Amino acid sequence: MSIFGKRKPKWEPLVCRPADIFEIIKQYVSIGAPLLTLNIEIYGKPHKIGVTSDYDSRKKISFDIEYYLDGQVFKTFDEFRESARVDGVLFANLETVSITSSDELGNPRNDPFLAAREIVTYK
Repeated sequence: MSIFGKRKPKWEPLVCRPADIFEIIKQYVSIGAPLLTLNIEIYGKPHKIGVTSDYDSRKKISFDIEYYLDGQVFKTFDEFRESARVDGVLFANLETVSITSSDELGNPRNDPFLAAREIVTYK
């Protein structure tokens, strides 16, 4: 790789449950900051999950909040939680998910909520 190439940081994946990811997304929405992208790995394949919205700087409010998992987009949190699928499997029913990074946080351990939810695995 050239010295001008983009270098991707390497963090140890943070392993948690889908319920933990839903909780952090809800937390970001509840504090008025509905903008979060988590880069996750499921069955050895990369995926993106999160929440996004538009923002009115004059009124200082977010609107048109959307939740997503890869190309799937949902208008409500309940629809997101009840319908988002990975390879035909309901995301909410997965046992664990590896968070490899966050577009906003970088290392997922930078978010104390996520770090506290990590499932410790023993080798």
